[in-house]
Amino acid sequence: VIPVADWNATSTKPGMLTTYDPTLTLEQIKIANENADYVFIYVHWGKERETTPEEYQRTMAKQYIDAGADAVIGSHSHCLQGIEYYEGKPILYSLGNYIFGTSQYQTAVALLTVDGEGQVELKFQPCTASGGKTSLLTNEEEIKEFNSYMESISFGINIDANQNVIATNYLTSKN
Repeated sequence: VIPVADWNATSTKPGMLTTYDPTLTLEQIKIANENADYVFIYVHWGKERETTPEEYQRTMAKQYIDAGADAVIGSHSHCLQGIEYYEGKPILYSLGNYIFGTSQYQTAVALLTVDGEGQVELKFQPCTASGGKTSLLTNEEEIKEFNSYMESISFGINIDANQNVIATNYLTSKN
């Protein structure tokens, strides 16, 4: 989701897939879902430096999952945004920055695994980004503060002592 149409892919030139209109993306997710065991969507969206996802992000993420995605992972805001679960599947609105020189210090690495029953499990590794590099947080108190912050900007999740992200109240298509 980019505001620059010059970057769009066309039938005659490579580029980005613009997803403000999710029609093509939803079609591609359905095709991928028919041909893959798991489909993870990585999308560039949101307003820069805003820790709350825009309503269109939340709507599109749910559409992606309804179309067959097993997880949605976002970027672009240059800061952390919340996490939520929809239909039991994780949506990570933005992981922050990794190497950008920015005033946004907190970032994270998401570890997604698929368990024996086909459920996507999410672990969150809190990090800092500064000086053009990313480092894992190792101080217990800083990790607890990070987790508390992530829970405060997320939607119905807890992060346990092992960094597992647990849905406390995930949305379904019925609510």
